[in-house]
Amino acid sequence: MLISNKTGHGAGPISQAFVTLRMNRIGCSVDRIRKDRILHEALAGGADPLHLSLVFGISHSTAARYSAVAEHLLADELDQTPQP
Repeated sequence: MLISNKTGHGAGPISQAFVTLRMNRIGCSVDRIRKDRILHEALAGGADPLHLSLVFGISHSTAARYSAVAEHLLADELDQTPQP
C-alpha cells in the first residue's frame, strides 16, 4: 500500500507522478516491482503458467518464461539443500 501526505487521511489513490518520483529516488521502478511480484507468485504457486497468465493478465509465452525461471530456481534450491 502506498500513501502520500494528501491521501494518508482518506481513501483516495496516490498519483502516478508520486509513485514515479519516489521509486526513481531509490532506483526502482514500478515495472521492476511487477516483475518481482510475478516471479514470487510463480515460486509460491508451483510455477503454473496458466495461473500466472490468469492472475496477471500476461500472455501464455510470458507466463511460460516466468515458470521456467521459477522451476530453475526451485531446482537449484533443492540441489543446495543439505542431506541428512
